[in-house]
Amino acid sequence: MRRLKMASLKGKKKTFILELKERYREMYSTIRPVPSIRQRTYCINDICIESGIECLLITRRGKGRWTPLRHIKGIFRGKQIGSTRRILEGQPGYGKSLVALKLTHGWCNQEDDSPIRDVEILIHLRLRDLGGVSSIYRGIKWFLLPEETRLTEKDIENILQSSSSVLILLDGHDEYPDRDSPSENDVKRLMRSQLLPEADVTLTTRYVPSEFAPTANRLKMTGFDKEARDLYICEVVAKGNGAIAKRIKGVLEENPVLGDMCKVPLFLAMMAHSIYDQQSSESVNTVTVTNSARQLVCCLIDHARNKASDDRRHFQLIEDTDRKLGREALLGLSNQCTEWRRENLREKVGAELYDQYVMIGFLVEVNDHSSSEAIRVVRFFNDVFLQWFAADYISDALSQEGGMLYTIYDDVEDEKSDCLEQMDPLDVQCLYFFVSGMSPAAAQILQDYMKSLDNCEEFSILCMLEQEEQVNSAKEAIAQACASEMHISRYDEKRVQAVIIKILELACKYGIPIEFLVLNECYRWISPGGDDIHTMSGLTFNPFSTVQQIWFEKREKQYTLEEFDRILMYAVKCPNLKALKFVHSVLPAFTGAHKARLALAKRGVTLDQWPRPAIWYHFNFEGNFWEYTQDHTKVTPEKYQYEVDNYRSFYYLD
Repeated sequence: MRRLKMASLKGKKKTFILELKERYREMYSTIRPVPSIRQRTYCINDICIESGIECLLITRRGKGRWTPLRHIKGIFRGKQIGSTRRILEGQPGYGKSLVALKLTHGWCNQEDDSPIRDVEILIHLRLRDLGGVSSIYRGIKWFLLPEETRLTEKDIENILQSSSSVLILLDGHDEYPDRDSPSENDVKRLMRSQLLPEADVTLTTRYVPSEFAPTANRLKMTGFDKEARDLYICEVVAKGNGAIAKRIKGVLEENPVLGDMCKVPLFLAMMAHSIYDQQSSESVNTVTVTNSARQLVCCLIDHARNKASDDRRHFQLIEDTDRKLGREALLGLSNQCTEWRRENLREKVGAELYDQYVMIGFLVEVNDHSSSEAIRVVRFFNDVFLQWFAADYISDALSQEGGMLYTIYDDVEDEKSDCLEQMDPLDVQCLYFFVSGMSPAAAQILQDYMKSLDNCEEFSILCMLEQEEQVNSAKEAIAQACASEMHISRYDEKRVQAVIIKILELACKYGIPIEFLVLNECYRWISPGGDDIHTMSGLTFNPFSTVQQIWFEKREKQYTLEEFDRILMYAVKCPNLKALKFVHSVLPAFTGAHKARLALAKRGVTLDQWPRPAIWYHFNFEGNFWEYTQDHTKVTPEKYQYEVDNYRSFYYLD
């Protein structure tokens, strides 16, 4: 009799595993990287590029330290506090569910490199499906097995309890309808090890449940680094086409919104696939900062809507007509205080609206560790969203108030102040981009306002490009700016330098001549092959195709032969360059970059240096030596070395 029961259990277990794998294949074979594009689906192995993961290590003194893991296998190697329970946390779009599906795929297909290859039974449940289902066995039967299965809940319980190893993936605790319920359920019992204590249980979540944290191993997703981003673009989106991958990366890198946001795998996928779908490079280049941010906002909403398929009444807040959150965002930017007590912001915005913003992921709740009290504070998921909501409020206010932008401060009920005066436009560039792109009327008001500010002339041009009807005016403004000297100066702030570089890049894009570029004490070094110049502030810029003159102003600088060669290689890549000038510095007596030297000679490019007052030299490209500028007689090597020694003495370089 016992043998019959064992044989029966063995047969049921085999059926159970087959039915589980059939369901899992449906789950991991229909992945949509961009939730709003339902017709594009992938298998998990075709799109899953490993994201950064860190593990919380507990020191001997009981303190925690987050340590990076090299790959996904590290999740299951070593239990830091001797627990079979594990919590994998991460913000929306960081790939928690993809990690769970990647593991499931490895188990189903017995992949050699899968860390759970040898697990006998894998249970992968989406907690958003388990609302009102207190029994884990019932949840497995309802959501993982086919309707016609002959297995009962009792069979499932017996199979799990008799298996040699069981791994349970509980995906999305923050989406679990019963997460705050006072009633007991099997999810809670599993995490407390009161149910199936020998099983290995991993819970993915946006927020760590305080009741589970002390007894669980902690891991968190940290997003894509540059290598992972490039790999995703090349292999998943461009499918190995290097030219397409380069084009996509170029668009992403030049957009000030997308650079930082693309460490979030969901946002990278959305933008990269969107750019890929735009077949012509011309259409790609006209992507505005505002449209990019709007896509990110919609992407996050679609992602949340996709996860909450049983509750379609949510996600109407994007049309938040009273702009309550936008007002608070604007006040926060004005007062330089962009973190709120949870209760205060929830009261001001409204409980239902606030909860939806948190559910979608625009707002993130954290513990305030600076306070001795247990206080929950809230901040925006990213500054892009902070400035987006503030811009939405400004745009609406400008439209309704006839162009008068005011905000009422809480501490002075009836006093009105111009909130823009509290913010430097270059500190909140995205805010200005967004307002300019949201409303033509608002764009004009901001243009007029920026004319009265210092260091904003070039930035105002960038804002003009957010409105399609302003593109021609922006081109005219760029042409006017580039007709006179353009300075990238060490003495300007990095953000000012970045704006100038962007204007120069746009000039090249539109074929506008750059008459005169001065690198004022900003040169730091030049990359091999002369591909780009690095500034003292950490910025870089590629060769400018329309630049006609470049002046290198650098005191107390003796260029090395390697630097000289690279600068000439850089000059070759500037097809319209006519002249190079070096002021207050000294160059080597000759160059070793013979191909570059001869190419510049053929184009008639001139090269002069002025190391000290009244000392001018002209470089003879064909002969590879220096001449006196006045009479073009050759400077002998001995005489030139004498001048180099005098230069070093003049600037106390010895």
